[in-house]
Amino acid sequence: MILTVPHLSVMHEVPHDYYRFTQFGLCALCEDAGLDVVEVEATGGLFTFLGHGASGLMMSTLGTLPFVRWPVWLTNYVFLVLLLGLVDRAFGMPRLYPCDHLLVARRGDRGDTRDG
Repeated sequence: MILTVPHLSVMHEVPHDYYRFTQFGLCALCEDAGLDVVEVEATGGLFTFLGHGASGLMMSTLGTLPFVRWPVWLTNYVFLVLLLGLVDRAFGMPRLYPCDHLLVARRGDRGDTRDG
């Protein structure tokens, strides 16, 4: 299974924050379902989160004008997507303030003899 879930909140009660789709909650749900978690990765961060609003505003206003659409898109992508993503990673923000989680899991071997 490959799963992504949004998470736009600061981490609480680590590692017992299970009900807002944190990495801890996702792992617990997978274990309860008999899945082995292969990998969980937090992405985004506080700066990405704050930049998302500015990006939406920029693209829904200036980005709709035909004569500036591509320069606005390029500016948005470079400064509000790439640069803020780099800043988040440099300061470890995905770990502290993730925007979402990516999880990879596979069916666990619990001695089932069923096919499929």
